Amino acid sequence: MGKQQTSKTGRTIEEIKADADLSGLPDGTREVLEAATTVPAGVKMPADRKPKRAGASDPDQRVVTIDGHDYTILPEAADDFELLDDLARIDDEDATRIPSVLRRLLGAEQMRVAMRNLRDPETGRVGVEAGVTFVAEVIKGLDPNS
Repeated sequence: MGKQQTSKTGRTIEEIKADADLSGLPDGTREVLEAATTVPAGVKMPADRKPKRAGASDPDQRVVTIDGHDYTILPEAADDFELLDDLARIDDEDATRIPSVLRRLLGAEQMRVAMRNLRDPETGRVGVEAGVTFVAEVIKGLDPNS
């Protein structure tokens, strides 16, 4: 017998049906509802409804390891016109764009993790040198030839 489907509350379809009061429905309606909610044995769930497998990843994403911490950069992060603008401004010696580059490459959640990992425990701050070095390492890690 196949795996039983459950609702968002974790109850099986059979449990929900058993609790439902269908006594006031017109003749034949109960049978139609039961037929519509019964999943035939062997029918596969659509792939978009299945949870992602543990360890499954996008083959195009890159994982950069810096100081023992892994950061995942998805391919679409590098295909960003505003990232290109930020990098150009950094080349023009506008260092204020460096945090923006990091946020575009890592995303907000990984940016917070990186800042926690870089934070000096004595001062509670992320030093400019540590931040700039980290961004340079992330960018170097994106180069497949490095």
